[in-house]
Amino acid sequence: MAEQKKTMATNLEASELLERLRGGSWKGRRELLIITHTHPDPDTIASAAALRLLVKKCFGVNSSIAYKRDYCRAENRAMVQKLNITL
Repeated sequence: MAEQKKTMATNLEASELLERLRGGSWKGRRELLIITHTHPDPDTIASAAALRLLVKKCFGVNSSIAYKRDYCRAENRAMVQKLNITL
């Protein structure tokens, strides 16, 4: 039951994000800057990459992912390298 509520909340948040993005004024915008928290972990990197893809596919807006400091753990570096994610 708790897992179902969590899934429903996640779906609602995703729908709300799309609605907010649709309502945004993208006219004349050329690029979006996506900023992560310090020392991004795999979830953060994946979320930023997904948002970049979503904005490009839905609105035709290019984006860049920025982070502070470094993603220094080996699994983070491997993920970025293997999935060819530009940060």
